[in-house]
Amino acid sequence: MNHELRYCASQSINRIEIPFLYQGLHEFPNRLNRFILDALDSIDDTSYDYILLNYGLCGNGTLDISHPSIPIVIHNIHDCIALILGDAQKYGVLFGK
Repeated sequence: MNHELRYCASQSINRIEIPFLYQGLHEFPNRLNRFILDALDSIDDTSYDYILLNYGLCGNGTLDISHPSIPIVIHNIHDCIALILGDAQKYGVLFGK
């Protein structure tokens, strides 16, 4: 979703920085969790109002993710594929097929 995220950021009036993590991390939830926590540790908490994690639950890889001073926004979906489709129910129908 590199292109989609960069496009959305380019249209925003807000300052947005987008660090990208290795795409295959969702296959290893424990490693995903560690990578996210490490990335969050490096954030200057005076520079941002919010952090958006563009992940779903990803095998609980995003479980217990937090930052001491910046609110984190995360999608309420099980799988990241629903993000690109734009709808969790649509993904469910397609996944069922």
